[in-house]
Amino acid sequence: MPTNNTESTMRIDYSDEWHQDFERSSTILKQAVSSSGIVKAKTVTFDVADTTGRAKTRQRDGELPYGRPDTNQVSKDLEEHFEPYIIDDWDVFRNNSQLRKLYMEKAMAVINRERDAQIIEELDTTTTELSASASDFPALATFQAATNALYVNDIPSDDGKLWGVVTPTAYNRMMTIDEFSSADYVDVKPFVEGAPAVGRAKHWNGVNWLRHTGLTGFGTALAQCYLFHSSAVGHKDDGEPTFKAGEDEKHNQHWCWARTRHCAKVILPRGVIRIHHNDTAAFA
Repeated sequence: MPTNNTESTMRIDYSDEWHQDFERSSTILKQAVSSSGIVKAKTVTFDVADTTGRAKTRQRDGELPYGRPDTNQVSKDLEEHFEPYIIDDWDVFRNNSQLRKLYMEKAMAVINRERDAQIIEELDTTTTELSASASDFPALATFQAATNALYVNDIPSDDGKLWGVVTPTAYNRMMTIDEFSSADYVDVKPFVEGAPAVGRAKHWNGVNWLRHTGLTGFGTALAQCYLFHSSAVGHKDDGEPTFKAGEDEKHNQHWCWARTRHCAKVILPRGVIRIHHNDTAAFA
């Protein structure tokens, strides 16, 4: 009697719908940083104007005492990142007709996560931190101290460009602060009808707060959270990310890829502060 050698996957009745695993599919931090910069060849140059002094008075001869503003530049080389996939007809047959669409969506998600990863790597270079150990996130005093550390450096407090990025666990501990969770202390309500859910920030104490699962140390006893001004951190794309798909008839394969050429750079170090959080601590 012949032996049935049919692959087990061919004997499965597949669902008509592909269930994609959970992952971050969009960039969260791009909205929080500066995208201004000049691209020359492979290098991005961010221009920085130094702080100014007091205003001048007219000279005795009636002429104005002109000066030149002090400026400097911060540069970073662009890096090219790809996420390519190739799918043959056998993969499509034994899985699902929507597989090509799924692979394209996954390639786009990888590229968007890479943009966030570049920004986070730059934030990690900051040497200014509230404390070398984990801070007390359920305490209002923690965030008073953090914002004050920026305000004393002349970081604007009322232009809407201060951002805080924390782990979900840290955010949930912040929710125990009455001033953070109560509508009585929040001027801008986040749950506005019709507002997009992705990347939506909670505005509190002059800061736009975001949750992020890609922060360094996420899930550990020393997760790195940040408070920063948009002008302090730059991220520049050499054009928007590119997404392409097609078919190689010679090899009967479908392909797709996503590409970005970008870089991130801390432009003004005094505008970034690190706050550690213990993601492993149990909730009270």
